Amino acid sequence: MPGALSRRSFVTAGGLLGAGLLTASCSGGQPRSTPTTVKSSAVSGPELRGDLQMVALAASLENLAVGLYGQAQHALASGRIGPSPAVAALAQSVQDQHGDHANSWNALLTMAGKPKVTGPDPILKPDFDKAFAQVANMGSLLGLMLMLERTLAATQLQALGTVQDPGTIRAAGVIYPVEMQHAAMLRFLLGQYPVPDAFAQLDLARPATDYQA
Repeated sequence: MPGALSRRSFVTAGGLLGAGLLTASCSGGQPRSTPTTVKSSAVSGPELRGDLQMVALAASLENLAVGLYGQAQHALASGRIGPSPAVAALAQSVQDQHGDHANSWNALLTMAGKPKVTGPDPILKPDFDKAFAQVANMGSLLGLMLMLERTLAATQLQALGTVQDPGTIRAAGVIYPVEMQHAAMLRFLLGQYPVPDAFAQLDLARPATDYQA
């Protein structure tokens, strides 16, 4: 099975995005509040094992996505990038869906007697923040979103082959296709073929053991 996304590989890719090597024409509204936040997680990594550790990782990745799409909306509304009402509307809809996904993962944690994960993935957040600060055009913004969607999708696909709890399998099974749809839309907006691979890829998957509070 392909390895997980390493910190070094993400920084390299993020640097390329920030440098604007993904090119697209620059093409508002304020982001709404969401049910998740970017505060530190209340769950301690060592307290979770097996499927629950995977669930916590998935929740933290969804929280990261909520934050990134919120940043994107602000950048579009402020005029830093854009304006593009179509991309702003897409970012709002996708942000809402990631919030719903985070709520679903957190419901599994609370049913198991564990606290919710309310913070973003602490390993990837600094790298995504750094890459977002370098975003200079619509292409690099969409490319950064695409990288996160691919990471989410690959992690959930990997979970489908490793977890055993029926509720966790169901959550991954109903969320994974939506992340792939997000990725297809972003590829289309980047001028790429929306479904480039005959089989789903695991190259950006994060293992449950990567979860840190």
